[in-house]
Amino acid sequence: MWVAAYLPRRAFQIYLLRFENKRLLQAPNNEGSIEVDLFDDEGTNGMALDENDTLMYKYVLGDSTHSGPLTASAAVAANGNGIYTFDIEYSLMAGDSVMYWVELKDNDGLESSSMMQNFKVVSPLSPASDVLVVVDNIDVDQESVLYDAMDNSGFVYEVWDVQINKGIDASVINFGWSNIIVSGWGVSSVPATADQDDPGVHEPEAKAS
Repeated sequence: MWVAAYLPRRAFQIYLLRFENKRLLQAPNNEGSIEVDLFDDEGTNGMALDENDTLMYKYVLGDSTHSGPLTASAAVAANGNGIYTFDIEYSLMAGDSVMYWVELKDNDGLESSSMMQNFKVVSPLSPASDVLVVVDNIDVDQESVLYDAMDNSGFVYEVWDVQINKGIDASVINFGWSNIIVSGWGVSSVPATADQDDPGVHEPEAKAS
């Protein structure tokens, strides 16, 4: 899910994409990729953003501030407008949070900065659970039936509410669950990985004729 934070135009139009106020499951060492959509007017040379512009990211981990240049993605147009990225590497405990933003200066000396965004690291409420239940704008009655079925079956499960947690990402999906159930009427993108064989898929056994 992309979350856009719009800043009224000065030097640039800036959209910070992803992770706004999102909560991530605890992982000792992790990395999150932030996408930034930048737009500026074209100059007489046909370029909007180039090496004459300063495009920097910053993020704060505890008492330490990290910064560096934004990286152009494949989605950047020939004039330089488009999606830029930066990575946040962190080693955090549950309850810690990360604050991040971008600071920009164009070739005319005009400066812009995005609003500060943040995400928080949380730990599972049920550490012994092996089932993740992802709900996304689920109907109240549907939610009640789902939880009753899980409880009556004796499952120990963790619930991740996409709406409350402002999204879902790989840190949640890849936390180590053997089974994931997704339910609801939401339209958020729930990431999936294909780095392991699906234990629920079995090749049919050959039968002797």
